[in-house]
Amino acid sequence: MLINTDAFVLKSQKYRESDSLLILYSRQYGKVSAVAKGSRKPKSKMLAGVQPFAHAEYVLYKGKSMYNVNQVEVKHSFYALREDYERLAYASYAVELVLSEASEGQGNASVFSLLGNTLTLMCCEGTILTSLIRAFELKLMAHAGYQPNLFSCTSCGQDVQSEPLYFSHSQGGIICHKCNCEIGDSAPVSLNLMKLAQIYLFSDLRSAAKMTVPASLNKQLQRLMEGYIRHHFGYFVSKSLQLVED
Repeated sequence: MLINTDAFVLKSQKYRESDSLLILYSRQYGKVSAVAKGSRKPKSKMLAGVQPFAHAEYVLYKGKSMYNVNQVEVKHSFYALREDYERLAYASYAVELVLSEASEGQGNASVFSLLGNTLTLMCCEGTILTSLIRAFELKLMAHAGYQPNLFSCTSCGQDVQSEPLYFSHSQGGIICHKCNCEIGDSAPVSLNLMKLAQIYLFSDLRSAAKMTVPASLNKQLQRLMEGYIRHHFGYFVSKSLQLVED
C-alpha cells in the first residue's frame, strides 16, 4: 500500500550502512516510523529529506513492520536551524515536545501547522526565541487538549483578578486563595505571570515571537510550563535547552 503524506522529520538516525530510520510527523497520520534506504549515500536524492526538521512530501510504502520511503519532495529544509546552536536547541526541543504528544495513525492539523510556523519563525531575524518557545508550549498544550485555565479558579470557577493566587498542574490552571488549602500540588504565582501566559496563548504566533519580556518573568513561566508539560506528557526538558535558557 502506497500513501502520500505531508510531514516533518522529528527524528533521524543512521540505520544499517547507508539507510536512515525516521520518525515523521504527518498532517494526516500523526507519528509515522519509516526507513529511507540508501538515503545516507552522498548522491542520494533523498538526502535532504531525511535531515532533522525537514518538511517534505513523502511517498511511503507499507512494509511488514514499518513504512519504506519511496520518494521525497522537500518543501523546506530549515537548514538555518542546524547552523546555529541556539536555534538548534530550541528547534530540537519543539520537535521533542511534538514527539511526546504525537500518536501513530492520528494526525492533528493544528499541531502540524503550529510546528511548521514555529520552525519558520525560528529561522527569521528579529525573532525572540524565548518568547516564541513559551507561546509554542502553551499553544501546543491547548491543541493537545490540555489548555490551562488562566482566568478563573479551576476548583470553584470564581474569576481571579488579584493576588494571592496559585497554579495547580493536576487541576489544570489557576487556584484561588480560598480553594488552595484543598489542592495538594498548587504553587503561588503572580498575576503578571498569568497575564503573560494569557498573551502568549491567545496572541498570534508571529506577534508573540516579537514580544520583549523581562527575563525573570519569562524564567518563571519557563519553570511553570516545565512542570505542566511534565505532568501531562511525562517529558523532561532536554539538556540542550537548559544550557541556552539558564
